[in-house]
Amino acid sequence: MKQLNFIFSFLLGLVLITSSAYAQESQNILGIGDYYFKQANFKRALDSYNLYVENNRDDPRGYLHRARVHAAMGNTNAYQLDFQMAERLNPLSHMYLDASLRSNYYANKFYDYNVDDTEGSFSKSPLRLADYVEYIDTLMINHEADSLISDAIKDVADKNFVNAEFTLDKVKVNQSNLPLVYDLKGLIKLKTGDIESAITHFTTVIDYAPNFAIAYHNRAICYKLLEQYDRAKSDLKKAISINDDLPMFFFAFAKLNQKEDNIEVAKEYYKKAIDIDSDYKEASANYSQLLKNIGDYDSSLLYLSDLTALEIESSEQHYLKANLHFVYGEFEDAKHHLSEFLSTNPEDKDALYNLGLTYLLLREYDEGCAYILESLEDNNNEMRKEIYDSYCYKYF
Repeated sequence: MKQLNFIFSFLLGLVLITSSAYAQESQNILGIGDYYFKQANFKRALDSYNLYVENNRDDPRGYLHRARVHAAMGNTNAYQLDFQMAERLNPLSHMYLDASLRSNYYANKFYDYNVDDTEGSFSKSPLRLADYVEYIDTLMINHEADSLISDAIKDVADKNFVNAEFTLDKVKVNQSNLPLVYDLKGLIKLKTGDIESAITHFTTVIDYAPNFAIAYHNRAICYKLLEQYDRAKSDLKKAISINDDLPMFFFAFAKLNQKEDNIEVAKEYYKKAIDIDSDYKEASANYSQLLKNIGDYDSSLLYLSDLTALEIESSEQHYLKANLHFVYGEFEDAKHHLSEFLSTNPEDKDALYNLGLTYLLLREYDEGCAYILESLEDNNNEMRKEIYDSYCYKYF
């Protein structure tokens, strides 16, 4: 019996090794064709792709690559036949060779202000603790008040808003510390969702101390949340004109312009934020994603690689890495990183959709359609629904 088990295990291993070797050989044939195509040796490329298609008749990639060669050689009919065959095998097959299309289909995530759920992935607090600590050193206040305000700042950063308010009430407000005290009170209102009261506090600061730059920034965040973008932009310009050393001002201005599709301005100001603070992870991440969206994949990868040295959440790193792997056509790597992201964010609809799309391009259709279907729950995204309706109906 043991001998039979051994023989069975040996044969199974041999089959697996042979299958793996065959798959590797097929990939090599495709790669050889690509090499000849890049060298403009179209005849050799066509020979390689013909061989690949003969051995992989249900893989749209072979037909798609061969269609490209036929197009380059002027074989219009052959090009159309191969392209149509690839489309029949996989309606998304055109994404195999077009990085810009893959980028367009992929759901991106950018860091943004979220006062309701700053624990969520890619959520950012309006307060940068380091900026407040730096600013407090410029205030002419006594040591006791300085200590109380520092405690309040840390409480706000830790979302201990009741403690922060209690501590601020103990501060003896004077001419020097009034702007920061009322700005912190405004931040508490902002982070607890009372936007109108927050605006009132920030306006009080600005009226009393017109050069208190942080208050303009914080009021701009309120206006942005209320979708009053012109007011937000005006306040951010004022903040930058007063103090151009705080990178969060540039980040907020970049984010606002990105929201309004002013891409060139957004690029400029993300870059300025990074130039001031090379460890500004949110700015680097957003800048990387923005560069990818406009087709500058090499620069995007450069900034993304820099993020690995920063203290960025590992789950968020997985999402960002999956994004670029997908754009570069490295679908297995994209699947791995998306799975890791979903292990800690299982309800994230963007990640579920991206994982489904990745599975489809790996020709693992059942899994891909299941993930896309799950991503459509409580989500009326027309592009995703169109993909599901036109492609997955035959599986479910």
